[in-house]
Amino acid sequence: MNTRISLLAAASLAFSAGAQAQEQSFSLGIAQVSINSKASDLRGPFTPAGANLKVDDATTLVFSYTRRVDDRFNLELALGLPPTHDVQGKGTLASVGKIAEVKQFSPTMFVNYSFAGPKATLQPFVGVGVNYTNFYGGKSTPAGSNASGGPTSITLTDSFGLAAQVGLNWRIDERWFASAKIATAQVKSDLTSNSAGLIRTTTIDFRPVVFAVSGGYRF
Repeated sequence: MNTRISLLAAASLAFSAGAQAQEQSFSLGIAQVSINSKASDLRGPFTPAGANLKVDDATTLVFSYTRRVDDRFNLELALGLPPTHDVQGKGTLASVGKIAEVKQFSPTMFVNYSFAGPKATLQPFVGVGVNYTNFYGGKSTPAGSNASGGPTSITLTDSFGLAAQVGLNWRIDERWFASAKIATAQVKSDLTSNSAGLIRTTTIDFRPVVFAVSGGYRF
């Protein structure tokens, strides 16, 4: 929680220092989070060869705050309502089905460049930035605990990585706009499961692709 607060505070300072008295906007929409996860086989005592897992996609609400620096550049803080991802068994664990679930909080700061001026009706843009992902609320399902040999707790490490996006803003009028964008980020985490002292680990490369559509208001 302290890391989350520190990140948001830093973002607030960056926006304040970077673009005083410039146009600002808020947007709210919906996003499809495609995980495309790839994990190493689980490691640990009494772990069958080829035991693996994959993380399912999720849909969530997203919102962002943007502050324009000049006619082409703006700073954006993108957030989402933390989605819950199901974790499925894979390889020799495929028959188990859903073995766990986890939530993730992943604010991302972007520097965006618009290919059109602020008065253009259509404003294509690209952005680069930094993503922070915090995983929490990990818990094993009864089937997952049974396959692991008993009650199981699950933790995942946080992740920092580069992020990029491409999108299009449609200027409806002076205040209102609609937006569509596709974003991705480098997200990698070490997962640890503890089944009554029996420790198993794996590293997951999440490789998320997020498609979002939203509506926004400038002021």
